[in-house]
Amino acid sequence: MKRWWLFLCALVLMIGWSEQPPENLPAPEPKPPEEQPDRPGKTCDSRVDRVVYGDTLHLKEPVLGSTKARMLSIDAPETDYQGQSQGKHGEEATAYLKQLLPEGTGVKVVLGEEEKDDYGRLLAHIEKRKTDINEEMIRQGKAVPYFIYPNFDRFEAYREALKEAVEEKRGIWNPEDPLKEIPFEFRLRVEIETLTGLSETLKRRSM
Repeated sequence: MKRWWLFLCALVLMIGWSEQPPENLPAPEPKPPEEQPDRPGKTCDSRVDRVVYGDTLHLKEPVLGSTKARMLSIDAPETDYQGQSQGKHGEEATAYLKQLLPEGTGVKVVLGEEEKDDYGRLLAHIEKRKTDINEEMIRQGKAVPYFIYPNFDRFEAYREALKEAVEEKRGIWNPEDPLKEIPFEFRLRVEIETLTGLSETLKRRSM
């Protein structure tokens, strides 16, 4: 499920409130996607087993047969993507999520319209009491919004969280130490470099 063009459209729109968006993000052009009305998805109770990355965790009690959850509509800096990392920003995102969700924390798992990704992980908003943890990661500058069809609910709330994080220069938006590439750009570059390296290797072997 790599409908990346929808993500780019959504991210562009999220920064559309700014007349001069950060240099590492594209200028706003397209109109917003047609939003789904904010409505509660299927909600299940569980407890946190462990945090894996800044946007991924494991649950103690399975939901729909899975204990792995990919936090819906956010993307945190990478700590290990094909052996490469986004450095301290990835580590800080993971550490902050661990702080928010220590082992044993009771959470509500609110599933998206598409409930699982291609890897069988749950696609969910994680709520602790009345706090949307996904939104909090964006608000504190630990993640960026990452919307993929058909899961567009909470678009406005996450856009406002992004606006606050950028204006307050939090986390990855700190101009003294900004994130050089948003996670999607980072992954795309790594994939291109890997494919280019493989192509060059094959060419040398065929000579």
